[in-house]
Amino acid sequence: MEDVKKQCQQSGEFRKLLRRQDNDGLWPPRRNFRQEKQQYGIQFFSQVLALHHLLDLGATRDLPEIRQGIVALMKMQREDGKFPLFYQHQGYALWVLMRYGMQGNPFVDRGLRWLLRRQRDDGGWLHTVQIPKDHDQEDHPSCIWTTCHVVWPMVQHNVYYKDERVVRGIDYLLDNYLEPNYTNFFHPGDAWNYLYVGHDETGCFRGGTLKVVEIAVAAGFDRTHKVIKKAANWLRDQQLENGLFPAVAGKDTQGDYMVTVRILNVLKNLYPETVVLT
Repeated sequence: MEDVKKQCQQSGEFRKLLRRQDNDGLWPPRRNFRQEKQQYGIQFFSQVLALHHLLDLGATRDLPEIRQGIVALMKMQREDGKFPLFYQHQGYALWVLMRYGMQGNPFVDRGLRWLLRRQRDDGGWLHTVQIPKDHDQEDHPSCIWTTCHVVWPMVQHNVYYKDERVVRGIDYLLDNYLEPNYTNFFHPGDAWNYLYVGHDETGCFRGGTLKVVEIAVAAGFDRTHKVIKKAANWLRDQQLENGLFPAVAGKDTQGDYMVTVRILNVLKNLYPETVVLT
């Protein structure tokens, strides 16, 4: 794996992305906005996407450019723990940081606590901008995919993965399995079929059924839970003739290697007695 990472870090795509980094550690956004607040939010999102992209290409925290990029991202956090944009963007940023081995970092923990304080009575999360103007905020159900991306980094943490608030959030996801979302954030019910996770503005929030099952399994849920069992059986049924699993169930006929690896990891955790390595 170390040899593969070193090879990836010599790829043209990897080097090109590093060359786009400014001297202050930031990756400039590809779009510009007149309003300073909007521009700052896009800069934050571009920074997280770039770090995720490099992560997928084998980047590690020991590279000077990555360390500088992480420091630049941390500087965008307020003292109370909030990053720019919405709850799902904050969860995504914290997940990327934890993938770089930042579990337990005080900036990361502060960001996680900021999100936990905003959990709603139904166990989920809902940003105020996601509520239609004619709807009552108190009665509006939480956003399924915002909740998913809030608990996503939590289950990577060696303490918060078993926090009662995180478990409630996962319960909310499982209780709403296969439902269309209650907001415009991936509203159609087929959002559950998008199994891949990309490093673009839309793909970073994909993952669907697979991401929810990964989150639940990381928090200690197993196949005795009826929804987990149902979802796992559905994932198994998506395997294509070539042995791979699709990026988007029902649409992709070629298969996706990373989705396949992630599904096999989930199935190995749920059904360890059936996995034989030779």
